[in-house]
Amino acid sequence: MMIRERAVVRVRQATDEDTGALLLLRRQAILALRSAHYSPDQIAVWADAPAGELGGAVDDPEWSVLVAERDTALVGFGAIRYQDRPHLWALYVSPQWARRGTGTALLAALERDARRHGCSALWVAASLNAARFYERRGYGRGVPFTFDMESISGEATLVAVKMIKRLDTVAARPQEARP
Repeated sequence: MMIRERAVVRVRQATDEDTGALLLLRRQAILALRSAHYSPDQIAVWADAPAGELGGAVDDPEWSVLVAERDTALVGFGAIRYQDRPHLWALYVSPQWARRGTGTALLAALERDARRHGCSALWVAASLNAARFYERRGYGRGVPFTFDMESISGEATLVAVKMIKRLDTVAARPQEARP
């Protein structure tokens, strides 16, 4: 039995210098999926889809982009877009640091940031492979929906799930990941 070391991460605000690493980490995390929910073609399109919004988000007051570091290595990131309806736009963890608490630490920091911005709830369009992660952390599962994605790898239709968490109640406190 292999014992995986829990990540001791530091979460901080992203900077412009992080942007290239964030885009690379996003692509690596998507390509590492061994998903029963998406085909290899869908994963390829998703990984190659433009994430250009992320480049301008770091300095935009309508966004919060946080990174997780272990030592000096960037091991994950998450972003909330506050414009219109606040939503979790991205949460990705380096494949080497998945399932070690990095995503939970990032999500908890993002939820604290959302509360500081006065948000009473946070919603996410969760990929099917991530829905259980969010459920374990207090997000209610909503309605599945489809969306079209286009990239240099082609076109694909993917399914995601709308999920929401109330941030203004005692029950909304971030939960620890269960084994």
